[in-house]
Amino acid sequence: MTSHTNLKRRPYKQVLFVGVVLVFGIALAYKYAGRQLIADFEATKAAVVSDESNNLKTAWRGILDKQNAPVDIAVYDHKTGVTTQSSNDANAQFKTASIVKVAILANLLRQHATNGTGLSNYEDELASAMIQDSDNDAATALLETEGGNTQPDALFKRLGMTHSHMDSESWGYSTTTATDQLTLLKNIFYQSRVLTDSSRTYMQGLMNNIAVDQSWGITAGLTPDATVALKNGWLADKNGWIINSTGHITSKQSDYVIAILSNQNVSEDAGIDLVQQLAKATYTTLNAQ
Repeated sequence: MTSHTNLKRRPYKQVLFVGVVLVFGIALAYKYAGRQLIADFEATKAAVVSDESNNLKTAWRGILDKQNAPVDIAVYDHKTGVTTQSSNDANAQFKTASIVKVAILANLLRQHATNGTGLSNYEDELASAMIQDSDNDAATALLETEGGNTQPDALFKRLGMTHSHMDSESWGYSTTTATDQLTLLKNIFYQSRVLTDSSRTYMQGLMNNIAVDQSWGITAGLTPDATVALKNGWLADKNGWIINSTGHITSKQSDYVIAILSNQNVSEDAGIDLVQQLAKATYTTLNAQ
């Protein structure tokens, strides 16, 4: 009786064993297939990053190699997630001039969000004048309401802008890098844990409506379908002109933030021409991807 029962159970155990083996085998197959898919994806991603960065650097190099003025340029391509940076002078220090006004406003909005308050009508008027018309007196007044020239350093720290520092005497001589400016721009135009959505929308609106006479720099070479939000900076320094242009560009083929910093330009026009050559080369390259 016992022997007969065991004989009946064996086929069931065998089927169960085979089933377990099959499931285990399928799981292993999926595991290794998944690893291969991930590896293929990473390889493709790496190729995209390499190609895009190489194309941009090649386009920039043809311009930078002919220049004596120190330049720092960086671009973050939102479509691919690729960040590319290049400089023809690794030891150069770049002063912000008026592009720091974006940080001044961002920090003021951060302070208000922390305190649960909003801009006063007076602050709103100053902010519009500072960003859209690049009014220097408005920038100074807003810094006073924030608590002084060095207050935006708190924003830099929160955002991880480790190479940006406010000048305690002259805000136009604050220092930064192109990649730090990308960090700020990404927090304004894409997403942020530091700036609220309403703050970001407010800043976008102002930067999208810059005075016509200041619509130069990263606007160069854009096609009719493109939109631009920007803030430029220009300042005559003892060693030449500081010319900077930063902002956000979108078109049918592209979506990116860009920062171009330059100093020691022989003239204002020469600096603007240099920045615009780089901006045009960037737009052409990214729209050809």
